[in-house]
Amino acid sequence: MGKIRQPLTRDEALAIMNDMISETEMRERLTEFQRIRTSNSKRYGSVGVNWWRGFKKQHASRIVSKKGEKFALNRADWTKLSNINQMYECIYEEMVNARIASPRENPVYMDRKGNEVEESERFGLAQEFQIEHPDSILFADESGCQTNQKQDGNVGNRKYIVERDTRPQVICSTADHRFTILPFTSGSGEAVCCVIIFQHKEEEVPVTWKTGIDITVENPLRNEKGEIDLELNIGQSKYYPEGPKCKYRGRDVECLTFASESGGITGAILVKILEYFDTLQLFERYPGGPIPLLIVDGHQSRLDPRFVSYINNKDHEWRVCLGVPYATVLWQVGDASEQNGKFKIEWTKVKEWMMAYKSINCLPCTIGPTDIIPLINRIFHKSYGNINSNLKALADRGWNPPNRKLLEHKELIDDSIAPIDQNPLTDVTPNNSSTQSTSLNIHQGLAANVLDRMIAERARSSQAKKAADERKRKGDTILQNLKEAKKLTSGVMASNGIHSLQDPRFLEAYNERRREAQEKVEKNTNARKALVVKKIEGVKKLRDKYGHESTHLFANLSKDECATYLQYKKQSNKDQGMPKDLQERRARCVEWMNRPSPTASLAASDDEGEIQLDVMDCVDGLMEFATQAGTEWEDIIQDCDI
Repeated sequence: MGKIRQPLTRDEALAIMNDMISETEMRERLTEFQRIRTSNSKRYGSVGVNWWRGFKKQHASRIVSKKGEKFALNRADWTKLSNINQMYECIYEEMVNARIASPRENPVYMDRKGNEVEESERFGLAQEFQIEHPDSILFADESGCQTNQKQDGNVGNRKYIVERDTRPQVICSTADHRFTILPFTSGSGEAVCCVIIFQHKEEEVPVTWKTGIDITVENPLRNEKGEIDLELNIGQSKYYPEGPKCKYRGRDVECLTFASESGGITGAILVKILEYFDTLQLFERYPGGPIPLLIVDGHQSRLDPRFVSYINNKDHEWRVCLGVPYATVLWQVGDASEQNGKFKIEWTKVKEWMMAYKSINCLPCTIGPTDIIPLINRIFHKSYGNINSNLKALADRGWNPPNRKLLEHKELIDDSIAPIDQNPLTDVTPNNSSTQSTSLNIHQGLAANVLDRMIAERARSSQAKKAADERKRKGDTILQNLKEAKKLTSGVMASNGIHSLQDPRFLEAYNERRREAQEKVEKNTNARKALVVKKIEGVKKLRDKYGHESTHLFANLSKDECATYLQYKKQSNKDQGMPKDLQERRARCVEWMNRPSPTASLAASDDEGEIQLDVMDCVDGLMEFATQAGTEWEDIIQDCDI
């Protein structure tokens, strides 16, 4: 049951066993045994906690009791051998297409360090590919962080010495400044770049956030005015230290800082990162040479049009592969305990150190955005810059060497099974059952329910795998699936056997969906523009009939004519609904009379669907009306509040 993410509790296990032996010879034998050993007649014929302890002890090599953890249904659907194997096949093939790896004539076994060994000493499965340019492979995985210490755990079960009957309380910062750290690690195990994305309403990162302020630096250099000089104090071990730098392929790679409203990654930020790498010529392109390959998770920013366009530009081509969705903790290098796990522990420790330092030196006991960079400097290379730890994480996840190691992971569900009958229990009879099965009750009660759940999961997995395999065999079907999907995501791509953003089927569907979206936007814009023109023409007719509204204040307008004017002056869906009474409509018209009027030329707004005005177009439109309306044009211009 644990394999299908439906583990049983101790009480459920006892209930199942009691159900299985009910109305069988086994129960009668148990009753006779218990009558000899105990006088508790209420327990006769059923197993209890003592039996469970003995059963667990007898099978200690196979079963244990553990606390459970919540496991998302989507993740359960993806943590299957077939999906992980498909990911390996697609990404290994992309390594070959990028001229980073080549197929071996004969598969070989290797140890964790990449040395050829016998099968008995192997680490992972037989390797069909040889990686020749591991330094052209990049892995990136963002991790969210915050300065608030209220939710920090206790590192290493650390305990404090306090007076009896008192509780140890440690001062902490509650200032909540969020940011994302995005480390880039190469297939050779080296740290390539540290990227930090601050949560900030403005796109521009404040200078002191970008450089950081190291409060441990004493007597920073000052200018003639007595102010701390920024230029003289920038650099490692100085007052403005800047973020951690990396040395990769003979080049100094700066720490990159960005800002977004959510504090997370965006397509625009991804493009800027790759542009920086290409400006440094970190990965030189030459005919027949390797093309850099980036392996990331399926965050929606990877499908941003700017990012997809950039990586497919032949002037600076990148190969980008997306791993299996919802199972990133298994295959992501950044999610390894050697990287993200180590970083989280060190981040908690260094925040505690800073709070103690500030307390001792009588500084404000809070951690602000200017403290983030100096703290990251202290722990980045411990977490993400340890080459030996990174190589271990790469080998454990089957990336270098390419050993498909995850296919031996115990948490993965083996769905490589043949379809079976949906309801085999209904066919179980004494004539076709084994002697062992007929001695237990498996036809009713909780035992039958558990067996049904296991069989249903097995059948579901089998049918799902069969359907997925069928989809992947038909190229036309894959293309159609991508085009018809409600939203194009990494999950849709992976379910159709696509993990590369250079796959022709993906690009065809992606570009077609973009064209359709653009056509829809243009259609909606034209429809809204026509509606505005209709409103303007309606008010023009009213003014031709009654004169400018400031002269009559709508006293003679009918109910429908008032409605025409109110629609003309309506600014958003947040405005009140149309009044039903004529007098109320006339009063609303007077109230809205000084509102700005729409123009015949408009631009589509981002979200609200409200009209955005272009002043010059408004003037041009009004001047055109002026030629038709005579002196009334001055009133119209005044009404538009230009």
